[in-house]
Amino acid sequence: MSAAVKAFIAANAAGDEELKRDIQAERSRIEQQLQIAQGYRNTLEVTERDLDEFMRRVEWVMEHPNCLGFSSWISHQW
Repeated sequence: MSAAVKAFIAANAAGDEELKRDIQAERSRIEQQLQIAQGYRNTLEVTERDLDEFMRRVEWVMEHPNCLGFSSWISHQW
């Protein structure tokens, strides 16, 4: 095998390794962004659940305005 062919094969192998590193770096970046997005999604879901629960409680209190502890309950919610 000539030196030129050996050099060509070595260059391709080096290029393949560089491409593999680039692909792995991109995969890691995408996985990190996905984890961040899932964290935001989880936060949003908790917020929606909390808001639904709070609104359910407010509706109950509005239907029962004479209940004892209304002012202390509502003050703890804010």
